[in-house]
Amino acid sequence: MKRAFVVVAVLLTGSAWIYWQRTPEIVLPADGLPLPATTTLPPRSSSVADSPPAVPTPAPPTPLLEGDSAHQLLSDAVATLDAAQLPLLARYLSHPDASLRDAAREAIVQLGEPAGVALLQAAAGRAEDPEEARELRKSADFLALPSWSERRRQEARTPTPSGTRAPESP
Repeated sequence: MKRAFVVVAVLLTGSAWIYWQRTPEIVLPADGLPLPATTTLPPRSSSVADSPPAVPTPAPPTPLLEGDSAHQLLSDAVATLDAAQLPLLARYLSHPDASLRDAAREAIVQLGEPAGVALLQAAAGRAEDPEEARELRKSADFLALPSWSERRRQEARTPTPSGTRAPESP
């Protein structure tokens, strides 16, 4: 039994070593052709070098989705846990469909980024429905609260009188 275990361990180790030693070939997804080993650029002409650099133009915003596809997009944006998704979520705060506005509000809260507070407050100022504005402000207030770890750090920094314990957190 011990010999079989040693043989299996050696085979697995050898397989892993061979796997990690090979160099992967980079493949372009567009046409499936491998990249050349080196890329040479054509020489610059003086007219190109003398011209001012081109200013990139921002891409036009993509149209807002509707229905289930929009709800799926919002849940996918939250699943990334990336603050870069906030502009996308903010666009849905002014969507004509109230259920999508509500889903965007919830997504911003779930993302938990402090930058979402300003987005929610701005949306509350634009909201026509007083109930929706109240929910947006409530969500912004919730998001502005310190997280549990921030609260613990603040408590740790707060001096307590000698001989007493720091208050227990709920």
